[in-house]
Amino acid sequence: MNFLFRKKMMTSVAMTAVATMIIIVPWDNPRGNDPLEIMAQHQQFSLPSWTIRALSQKFSPIYGTIGLSDENVLDSYFNLIKQKTTSNQNIGDSSTDIQTLRIAAENIIARKIMKYFKNNSVGTYVFGDLFPPLLFKFEEPPYVLIISPRNSIEIQKTKLLKQDLDLSQIEHLEKIGADQNLSVFITRVGGIATFPSFIAPPMNLHQAMTLVIHEWVHHYLFFQPLGKNYWASPEMTTLNESAADLISHEIAALIQPKTSATTPIQTTTRVDYNRMNVPRILRQTRLKTENLLAESRIEEAEAFMEKQRQFLNANGVPIRKLNQAFFAFNGSYAMGPESTSPIGRELLMIRNKSDSIADFLEKIRGVDSIENFNQLVEAK
Repeated sequence: MNFLFRKKMMTSVAMTAVATMIIIVPWDNPRGNDPLEIMAQHQQFSLPSWTIRALSQKFSPIYGTIGLSDENVLDSYFNLIKQKTTSNQNIGDSSTDIQTLRIAAENIIARKIMKYFKNNSVGTYVFGDLFPPLLFKFEEPPYVLIISPRNSIEIQKTKLLKQDLDLSQIEHLEKIGADQNLSVFITRVGGIATFPSFIAPPMNLHQAMTLVIHEWVHHYLFFQPLGKNYWASPEMTTLNESAADLISHEIAALIQPKTSATTPIQTTTRVDYNRMNVPRILRQTRLKTENLLAESRIEEAEAFMEKQRQFLNANGVPIRKLNQAFFAFNGSYAMGPESTSPIGRELLMIRNKSDSIADFLEKIRGVDSIENFNQLVEAK
């Protein structure tokens, strides 16, 4: 079986299997008179058309070849992202040259990651090729609409929305949800495990690798018990996200070369997130909110969250909305400041008892329930 045929075969299998694995709970078509579902459906992001377009660009022979060294390609691409970000321009493929530069940068980053994977036995290989394939596109991801009940902090539904929503449209959808006695939060994310993965245009090489590896881990786990049980419970969602976080940050730190392309870019709008110990403030805010909700003091909890949001904004930490849906969404990352889950700490314990990141991935991929995970944590 020749290499080209194998590659095409693997890509075909991955497209049909992995493309269905979007870390989003789908809604059916709008039914009845639910105004939020109807309005969200009008703003829904079309994933099938985007997937076809992204894959056709990825495998087109006219893109991705450029007469520059790898370092110069990365420098040029990250400088372009910096220019567009500081000028608030949309980061898209406005010309063939920009598209070629983007794909060239993607190919370089993919090679670096796959080299590390192969040298360290990370992942599964079919006929010598990594499976699932490492496919991604640097593009502003769609917005994600998150719904939580008002009386608790938990993800009830999510939906992908168009990339070009403006603030008035976002606030209108959130208000419709509030009118239905729901907590709604709409935001962008750094990446989504579509196929290819949606990765927000990164500012440097370390960020690029972290985001790309995070989403690939979701692709890999999709074929394992851990990923198959992503939505089995809020704890399993947190476990999946936190495992991807831990793995991606560790590997990215190990393979990041010390070049100008990896230097973090500072912008005039950057906020020192730790200046006021924001992680501690958010964690305390969530804990108090959970206590108030447990006592059915919903209005008091919402007033407290708004007070905390205004305090953070007044001190240079811009948070547009702080509500139950915000904490439900961000709390699925147990390594992050908004989470009160012990899962992040427990994953670190398992990692410290593992010989390598490949060994760690081998241990956790078979977890199919939070009870199974607890047994793994307690194992000597």
